[in-house]
Amino acid sequence: MSLKTLTDFIFLVDELVLLARNFGVSFDSRGFPIFKREWFLEQVPDLLIPYSKRHTKFVHDPKRTALCHYSPDREIYPRLCCLTNDLPEYHCFLGVVMSDITVTLDMDREWQDFIMLANLLYAAILGANGVKIIPNLRIGDTVNIENLSCIPHKVIWAAGFLGCEKDKPWDMQFIYSVVSVSASFILIFGKHDANAEDKLQVLNIPYKVYP
Repeated sequence: MSLKTLTDFIFLVDELVLLARNFGVSFDSRGFPIFKREWFLEQVPDLLIPYSKRHTKFVHDPKRTALCHYSPDREIYPRLCCLTNDLPEYHCFLGVVMSDITVTLDMDREWQDFIMLANLLYAAILGANGVKIIPNLRIGDTVNIENLSCIPHKVIWAAGFLGCEKDKPWDMQFIYSVVSVSASFILIFGKHDANAEDKLQVLNIPYKVYP
């Protein structure tokens, strides 16, 4: 389906819920998918690249390369619409980072929750189909961290800073998110953010940066 209106997006999320149920995904009392530990990537990838760059010449070994969605939202929506068709492509790679359709502090809380649900459904459907997944720390308001409670602790997480302001020395939102989910390792892709990395180092949380 093509997304032209807000209603189209709402119907798409409804379809993803049904699709996830058909693939055996369970849901918690709030309607968020419950993730199984065996769905998550345990190996740190050599390369982390956007989906649109997956066939470029610098991808020497897809089985040591993970895909992310470091791109505008308009390039992410089609991946949700074509999710089952894309499964064979995803299986060629080491793993896939959860989609991160933009969620920001100035959005209504309910809309933030709904967008996070869409991102989580994307990852749950991949995981249920044998694609190794990496959850994404895009949360908007810090209260939304509860939406990620359906993901096991001590797994590898990703953080991309496209469209985000750089971390400030006194701003604890990013590191609060990392600690709250008990990440075992952080994959940082996109813009370099020295303040965010400094906080990871202070807390001795291992990470790798993919420029």
